[in-house]
Amino acid sequence: VKNLPENFLVLNGDILTTLDFGKMFDYHVKSGGILTVASKNRQTRVQLGVLEFEGDTVTDYVEKPILDYEVSMGVYAYNRKVLSFVHTGEPLDFPDLVLSLISAGNTVRCYRSKDEWLDIGNLEDFTEAQRVFSECPEKYLPDKYR
Repeated sequence: VKNLPENFLVLNGDILTTLDFGKMFDYHVKSGGILTVASKNRQTRVQLGVLEFEGDTVTDYVEKPILDYEVSMGVYAYNRKVLSFVHTGEPLDFPDLVLSLISAGNTVRCYRSKDEWLDIGNLEDFTEAQRVFSECPEKYLPDKYR
């Protein structure tokens, strides 16, 4: 921990992405935030009719709506100051860390990406990742690894 630079990247190991980590890191450093989370827009179709209501009066009925979300890509740029919120031997989920940073008045930034991204921790995306990677591996590998 003592040898960590002032700012550093942390990545989940179960992603496939074309995200330019250098651009994201530069954004983080220039923004001055304590933490930057790379994000991607995702849409989810709710497979049910969704009711909206006030009290017990229905005000709207939306059949199988598509909801837009900005989701974490599993790529994070940290400032060393975050480490003061991490305590040895105590479990800490990432969402709890983010909320702790925010409640303490720290700035957590979002780096919105339009790059390709798959969370290969779920079967559907894993299958898709195998397909897209086999079609064009150079898209996902830096030049020095080709």
